[in-house]
Amino acid sequence: HLQDIAARGLEAVMVYLRGLHIAMQTGKLDICGQGLRFYPDEVTPDWELTFMRLDRNMIRHVPRKACLLTTLTELSLRENALPDLPETMTTLYRLKTLALDGNQLQELPTAVSALTGLERLTLTSNDLARLPPSVSCLGALKSLAVEGNPRLAQLPVEIAELRALESLTFDSDTVFLPCPQFHTDFATVMGYLQQLHAARKSLRLDLSNRDLTSMPADVVLITGLTVLSLARNGIARLPDDMMEKLPKLVMLDVESNHLVALPESIGAARGLTCVCALGNRVTRIPSSLGMVRDHGMLLELDPDQVQVPPPEIYRRGINVTLGYLKLLEQARGTGALSLNKQELGALPVEVCELGSLTDLSVSSNRFTSLPAALKRCSQLTRLNVSNNMLEALPPELAALTDLTDLDCSGNPLTASCPSPDMLARGLPHVLAYFRRLLDCKQTGLLEVGALAHEALSLEATTVTSVTSLCVDTAPPYALAAFQFSASPEQVEGMAELLMRRCQLDQLPAFVPTLGTLTSVDLSHNSFRGVPLELCMALRELRALSLEHNMVTGVVAEVSMLSQLTLLNLGHNKLASIPDVIGETLTLLETLLLPNNAIQVVPGNLRGCKDTLKTLDLEHNAMTMLPPVCLELTRLVNLLLEGNKVSQLPLSLGKLIFLEQLTVPATDLGNVPQDVVLAGGKAIIKYLCGLEDCESSGLLDLSSMNLRLLPPAVRIVTSSLTILKLDDNPLVRLPTWLGEFQALQRISLRNTKVQRLPATLGAISSLSEVVVDASERLVSPPPEVVASG
Repeated sequence: HLQDIAARGLEAVMVYLRGLHIAMQTGKLDICGQGLRFYPDEVTPDWELTFMRLDRNMIRHVPRKACLLTTLTELSLRENALPDLPETMTTLYRLKTLALDGNQLQELPTAVSALTGLERLTLTSNDLARLPPSVSCLGALKSLAVEGNPRLAQLPVEIAELRALESLTFDSDTVFLPCPQFHTDFATVMGYLQQLHAARKSLRLDLSNRDLTSMPADVVLITGLTVLSLARNGIARLPDDMMEKLPKLVMLDVESNHLVALPESIGAARGLTCVCALGNRVTRIPSSLGMVRDHGMLLELDPDQVQVPPPEIYRRGINVTLGYLKLLEQARGTGALSLNKQELGALPVEVCELGSLTDLSVSSNRFTSLPAALKRCSQLTRLNVSNNMLEALPPELAALTDLTDLDCSGNPLTASCPSPDMLARGLPHVLAYFRRLLDCKQTGLLEVGALAHEALSLEATTVTSVTSLCVDTAPPYALAAFQFSASPEQVEGMAELLMRRCQLDQLPAFVPTLGTLTSVDLSHNSFRGVPLELCMALRELRALSLEHNMVTGVVAEVSMLSQLTLLNLGHNKLASIPDVIGETLTLLETLLLPNNAIQVVPGNLRGCKDTLKTLDLEHNAMTMLPPVCLELTRLVNLLLEGNKVSQLPLSLGKLIFLEQLTVPATDLGNVPQDVVLAGGKAIIKYLCGLEDCESSGLLDLSSMNLRLLPPAVRIVTSSLTILKLDDNPLVRLPTWLGEFQALQRISLRNTKVQRLPATLGAISSLSEVVVDASERLVSPPPEVVASG
C-alpha cells in the first residue's frame, strides 16, 4: 500500500503519514480517498484507536489484525470493494457505529449480528437480497439504513424485536409492504412488524382497517396461524395457494373488501369453521371448501352475489352447499359426478369445467337445455340427462368423442334436435348429425341427407346458421316428412338447396317455403320437367340444375324464373331447346344442355346474346353449327363435341371473347383435321386469324399441328403480308403460295420444310424467309441460302 501511495506523489505520502501520526496522538484514524487497496499495516492495538474511517478507498479485505482494535467505537468503511467481513470482527464489542455503505456485500456478515452494542448500522448501496433473522440480536440498535439494495424485497419480522430502534430507512419501490403509508411512517412499519412477530406466538393476526390493497406476503410465513382477519381493507384478490401455506387456519375474516372470489385452496384448511366474506362481490365458492371437516361451519356471503354453486343449492343451507362442493371436488379425482334430483334449473357452469369427468348423471332435474360449454368435458364416456325438460340437445355434444352412453329419455325434445328417428338409430348417428351442425356453423353448409331414415327435421336455432342445405341421397318419404320449426325470417339466410340422388319425381312440400333460395340442384332424380311449384315460388332463383333426370320438356311457367343466370338440363331427353329460354331468361350466363337429343337451336336464343358466356351442346344430334351461335357475341365457352357437325364457318372467328371450343375430331370443312386435333384453342386461333387477316395482314398459324398449309388460306390472298407457320410438323409449302403478291415475310421456325417452292420467286414484295436451321434446306441449295 505504501507503493500505491508513493505512486501518487509526495503530497499523498505526506497526507498518509500525517494521518497515522494524528491517530497515534488522538486515537482517531482518518485516511479517506487515498486509493488504498490494503488495510494500513502500521496500525496496532497499542494506539488504542476509538475511531477509524477508511472511506473511498479500494480495500477488498479486512485482515484479522484489524479485529484486535477492541477499543474501536466507530468504524467507517464506506465506498470500498468489500464482499464480506471476517468472522473475528465479533471482538469489536465496543463498536457503536458501523458504516458499510457502497461495498459489494450480498448478505449481512454473521459477525455483525454479534455486535450487540451497535447503535448505528448503515448498509446502503450494496447488493443485499435479505436481512437475516439474527438482526434481532442487535438489541441496542437505534438506526438501520438499507436503501440502495435493489434485490432486497422484504424486511424480516425479527426487526420488531429491536426495541431501541428509532430510524429505519429502505427503498419503498423495491421493499414490499402491504400499504403505502408503511413506507413513510416509521411507527406504522414497526407496529406492523411487531404485530407479525407477536402472531408467531399467539397464532392470531388482525390486519383489519389497514387500507391494505393485497394480503401481506409475510402472513403465509406464520404457518401455524389459526385466526386471520383482513376485514375492511381494499383487497381485490387473495393468493390461490394461501390456504395450503396456512393449513391450520380455523377462522378467516375478509369482510368488506373488493374480493370476487375466495382462494382456490381454501379447502386445504380442513379445520376451518368460520369464513366471513360479507360486503364483497364473491360470486364463486371454490369446490375445495367441501373438503373441510365441519359441514356445519359458518359461511357468510352475500347470497345475491353467489353464482357458484347455483342458487338452488346455496339457498338450501350450508350443509347442502358443502355437500355439493364436496361432490365436485371428489369428481376431480374419481371422474364421476352424480347430481340427480337436485332441483337444478340448468347445468352448473362449474360442472362444465371438470375436464377430467368421465361419468356425469344429472337425471330428474329441471333442465330445459344443456350448455354448449359441456363440450369442455371432453373425456365423458357416459352422460345421463334423463327425466328433465330438455327441448333439444346441443350440437356441441359432437365434441365428446369418447361418449358411448347417452340417456336422454323422459325429455320432450320438442325441437327435434335430434329427431326421434335419429335417436332410434343410436348414439353414433346422433353424434354424426351434431358434427354436421357444428361444421355448418363454420361453413354454412349443412349435410344431413345421408342421415335421414324416416324423417328430416331442423330446429330454428340450427336453421339460422345454414346458408347451404344438402339433403343428398335422402329417401323421398323422409323429405316428404321434412319438418321446419323456423319462421320465414329465420331462414332468410338460406341461399342454396342440394337435393341430389333422392329418387324424386315431384318436389317436396318444404321447398317452395324457402323463398330466399338462389340456387337449387335437383340432379340425379326422376323429374320429367321443371317443377311448376318451384317456378311459382322461387322467383329469386339464380341457378337451377336438373341434370341427369328424365326431362322431356320445359313448362312455360319457367319464364317466372327471370333472374336465372345458370340453367343445367344436361343428360335428359330434350329434343329441342324450349323457346321460352331465349324469350324470357335473358340474364342467362351459363346454359348446359349436354347429352340430350337436340337437333336444332332456336333463333330466339339471341335474346341472351348480351349475357350468355357458356353454351354446352355436347353429345346431341346437331349436324351443323346453329347460326344463332354466331350472334352470341359474349360467348367464352362453346362446347359441340359429340355432335355430327361437319362444317365450322370462318365467321366464328368474330366471337372475340371465345376461349374454349370443343368439336368432333373430324375435318370440319374450312377447319382441317390437323387443327381440330390440336384442340379448341388452336381452332379458335385459326378462325380468328383468318378473320383478322383482312385488316391486319398477319396470319399466325403457328403451333396448330399443320402438316400441310390449308387451302382455306387462299381466301386472304390479297391482304396477307406476314405468314407465321412456326412449330408445326409442316413438310412442304404449296406452289399456290406464289399467288400471295402482297406477302413480305414467311416464318418457318421449327418445321420440317426442306424445299421452298419456286413460285415464291414470283412474289416481288417478299423480303424475308425465316428458318431456324438453314442447312436443313435442300432447295434452294446451301450456297444460295448463304447469300441471304
